Amino acid sequence: MNEMGTDVEIQSLLQELFRSQRYAVMATNEHEQPFTSLMAFAATNDLRQLVVLTERGLRASSPTSRPTPRLPC
Repeated sequence: MNEMGTDVEIQSLLQELFRSQRYAVMATNEHEQPFTSLMAFAATNDLRQLVVLTERGLRASSPTSRPTPRLPC
């Protein structure tokens, strides 16, 4: 299989995933403790943009929030 075929297959799989799933869980690590947030998401048809919605007031939606350097496994 050539690289182009692989890219097309991956794009097709991602489009189906984004059509069939509307929610995701984001997990981060703060002070060595896990923190999770349920988030709604949607992707554009060309997969160039991913829109993620969080509840107001959550640390994930705060304009002053900083990403943590590690994610829990």
